[in-house]
Amino acid sequence: MPLYDNAFPSNYDEIKTYYPVWYFDVLEMDAVWRAEAAQLDRVQSSVEALLANGFVGTADEATLTALEKFLHIETDPSKALAERRRLVSSFFSGDSHIGSKEIKETVSTFTDGKTEVSFANSEIHVRVTRDMSDRLNLSDCLLVLKTRIPAHLLLSFEDNLLPIPLPNKRGAYRLDALTFSTSFSNAAGGEVILLDGRRAFDGTWLFNQSFSGLAFPCLTIRASCSTAERLTAAMTFDSMYHLDGSVLFDGSRKFNAQITKEAI
Repeated sequence: MPLYDNAFPSNYDEIKTYYPVWYFDVLEMDAVWRAEAAQLDRVQSSVEALLANGFVGTADEATLTALEKFLHIETDPSKALAERRRLVSSFFSGDSHIGSKEIKETVSTFTDGKTEVSFANSEIHVRVTRDMSDRLNLSDCLLVLKTRIPAHLLLSFEDNLLPIPLPNKRGAYRLDALTFSTSFSNAAGGEVILLDGRRAFDGTWLFNQSFSGLAFPCLTIRASCSTAERLTAAMTFDSMYHLDGSVLFDGSRKFNAQITKEAI
């Protein structure tokens, strides 16, 4: 609980309680109270800041910067204060002994996920399993661990993210593993003649023209998913339009309009 939670709303309101009520309408007294209250407000703010800076969890930016300098931590102003506080506080947790329990406590400073620690062949292996929404600053965590474990031991860190559960709705499916593969070949095209009135239909040029640059005359898309359900679907390409005057012959649309439907 903060120090002044049970205090008056302001020092000005508290000062007035020490004087008779007939002074309340005296402008000179009111001016004195306001001047004294401003001084006391600054004193109160300084006391609150002094108490807050006595704890890493509530320290301000200036105090954190001083602590980082003392601990030889590179100051990163772009980090949030809460993240910098966690890093600094992790240096003060535990004692000189380092074991599985102490490693878990250190890692728990940075994540709420499940931490497992194993040791084999002079290597400490740390495995964290956490939700995707749980942020883990891995660089800060490794910095603390490397300063606490013995120098002759190796350290490996495994960070595992749990999948996001998506409940199935009626008539819908959840695909846990979906793979798309594509293949295509390209071919160079020629000059495009636009139907903008500059060319006559006099047989001097062909309608089967192609765009310059890279075209994709052959495109294949394949999808596969590992699920016990049997899925059926269809892919439709619709570029159909009618020559009813709604579309101008200005080169914006091709003549080979069509509707193609393919079962997949």
